Amino acid sequence: MEKVLIAHHWDADGIVSAALLKKTLLKDVEASFYTPPIGEYCLEDHVLRQGFSKVYVLDLALPEHEFIKVLSAGVALEVYDHHKWAPSSKLAEAKILVDPSQPSTSWLLAEYLNVEKGCLAALGAVGDNGVNIKGHPLFSEISSALESCGLSFEEALQLAELLDMPYRVMNRSMIISTVRKVLQSNDLHDLLQDEELCKIRDALSAEINRVLSQPLDILAEGNIALLRFSSSYAISSAVGRQLAWMRRPAKVVVVINEGFFPDRDQYYIRLSENGIDLSPLIAEAKAKGWSAGGKREVAGIVVPKAESQQYLAHLLKKLEEMLSGGVGK
Repeated sequence: MEKVLIAHHWDADGIVSAALLKKTLLKDVEASFYTPPIGEYCLEDHVLRQGFSKVYVLDLALPEHEFIKVLSAGVALEVYDHHKWAPSSKLAEAKILVDPSQPSTSWLLAEYLNVEKGCLAALGAVGDNGVNIKGHPLFSEISSALESCGLSFEEALQLAELLDMPYRVMNRSMIISTVRKVLQSNDLHDLLQDEELCKIRDALSAEINRVLSQPLDILAEGNIALLRFSSSYAISSAVGRQLAWMRRPAKVVVVINEGFFPDRDQYYIRLSENGIDLSPLIAEAKAKGWSAGGKREVAGIVVPKAESQQYLAHLLKKLEEMLSGGVGK
């Protein structure tokens, strides 16, 4: 039997995308699951020494050299992603499907691979976009998919939040076990009562509220909201999303967690309204050799502490230029 690896992002979309691929196209294939070190966009070397004939990469906009590493090892490669990036000719041997117009990788899989647009596909879209998915052109289809399995939109939001819990506490093995929980579940409602995930959610809720209670710096004539904090939990995206959804008096939210890594700062930049394109920031960070990912409306960048202060000044200047129509429109 063919032995393959499903490498996926650590968040809700990555988890349900992995489960969806295994449940459908790879139903009769021996598949192992893998997520990179949380906050890092890489494939560890040991992954390619385990005899896999093919690696599927889902929802992970890895640096090009990571994909080349797979091909150089003589391993077939398939990549499915909804983040904005363009594969070069060096990856011609791989099968790569990238479509930033899709609301999630889970929905992309359903759209292009003739997989049912059901609950899992919709759940990834809700997880990646939160309440903002209501403004997406495909929301009516996503809503119908949720209804088909009896999940309300509010329940889908809660479930996506729970699926994010393992990575927020840096537990990679729990991410993989959560993929298996999704696969084994006959009714996703049951996961809403998962004791392990609910316990983490309750603890993190208090931490997120603590961070959100801190004052914001409002910059660039009210267009940029900046929040710097220190937490050992991976909550930058949760904090940034909540600030953006609350429609604070800013077009862009910049969140910096200075306590997650000992030697690096986590930057999370999110638009609170449509307009500029943040993907140039991602490309710029990758060119520096930093871990970075995201799409048009959101960017996550890991910056060495020694360069963080200088980078912040550069970032704010660049965002002001974008907002004024100079670049990135």
